[in-house]
Amino acid sequence: MILTTVAIAANVIGAMMAAPQFVRLYRSRVTDGVSAEWVAVSIALNGWWSLYAVASGLWLVLPVSVISFVLYLGIAALFVRSPQQAWRLGATVLGVAIVPVPVLAVAGWSSAGVVVGLGYGVQLMPALLTALRSRDLAGVAPGTWWIAVAEALLWLVYGWGVGDVALVVAGVVGSLVAAAILLRLQLTGHHPTSALAVGNRDRVTIVSAET
Repeated sequence: MILTTVAIAANVIGAMMAAPQFVRLYRSRVTDGVSAEWVAVSIALNGWWSLYAVASGLWLVLPVSVISFVLYLGIAALFVRSPQQAWRLGATVLGVAIVPVPVLAVAGWSSAGVVVGLGYGVQLMPALLTALRSRDLAGVAPGTWWIAVAEALLWLVYGWGVGDVALVVAGVVGSLVAAAILLRLQLTGHHPTSALAVGNRDRVTIVSAET
């Protein structure tokens, strides 16, 4: 009962993880500090988590994986500004998606699941590297990364309880990387409302120019 409650909480929180970033991009159209690679890897890995949940009978993992998959597709649609970007993002999705395939073919779903679990770190790493390299992080939604920490810790607890190595690995790696991104935002004095203000200012400028 306790583990089920933990999994349900992880689903609710996890389904919300990408939402702040989606809303931020939708309202501001500002992508500064947001990693295209993070978006692409997230699409691929949430697709794999959906397959892993079905294959392993971990049905409580399925809802958050499917919802997150759809939300990251939405973020990608908002992020892409040109056909070239679309091709690059698509190629990254495909490149990441094929990585667990050889492991699955040779060793089965248990080993492939560990690869997917490690891939959660790969999923978040582009976002961390972009945050470390960028001076302007106006496009980054802090709420996404607070949710990421909470979700990762909940899946760590659930994975430990049911003895699923993939979920334990994902929980450890995910919580550490998300916490590092939050630390970076704190050190830069990031203001959550800055991107929205910039987006609104740009729209006002465009309207003024047109009139």
